[in-house]
Amino acid sequence: MKIVLSIISIFFSFCLSAQDFVGTYKDNPDSLTFKSDSAWFSFGGNSGLIVNHVGFGFYEIINDFLVIKTKSFNGVKSVITISEGNSQMIAFSIQDRKGQPLQGVIITLLDKKGKFISNAATDLNGKANLKRSDEIKKISIGAMGYDCMYINYSPSSNYTIELVPYDVVEDEVVVFKFSKGSTISINLILLSIDSSHSEISKKSLDKLWRKNRIYGFREREFLKQ
Repeated sequence: MKIVLSIISIFFSFCLSAQDFVGTYKDNPDSLTFKSDSAWFSFGGNSGLIVNHVGFGFYEIINDFLVIKTKSFNGVKSVITISEGNSQMIAFSIQDRKGQPLQGVIITLLDKKGKFISNAATDLNGKANLKRSDEIKKISIGAMGYDCMYINYSPSSNYTIELVPYDVVEDEVVVFKFSKGSTISINLILLSIDSSHSEISKKSLDKLWRKNRIYGFREREFLKQ
């Protein structure tokens, strides 16, 4: 009977701890929201450059690591419109979600192995043109502070793209170094956003931490709201 009561007591304590963990934690302007086994995040990177990562997925805590396996993002995303073009040049028009042209967006053409073919930056009007080639398979679109994306090349097509001002994380694994600060806070260090994480284990996470700790990334405290 005492053993049964002890098991019930341990289980009840675990449930209370799990319930306490659910909620929204903020270190403005960044935030993480936990609900059941799911997590939503809006989190800046470690580079000092303004790149905000947003995403959603299922999470688990493995020892002192928080691992989020992201799914399709259900918030506002970049929009691609494809139209008929000519046979010589690919025309690109890049703008923000308000329709304002974006200058300096880098457009890169890639072959089937992901190797570089050619690139160009958009002008003051958000326009760029690149020569067509049978080798083109993918197109990379990148701008600091905006969504970085890869799209499949469609022959004889032009592209109008509206970029959102954050990096949408989908179908990738996000890893944080994690610790519980107090009853109302958690401490986090962003370690990795990577689509190549095929297997997550304590050993692989420890290896990732050893690799990244030399950079001295700042631990941040997120307070429960």
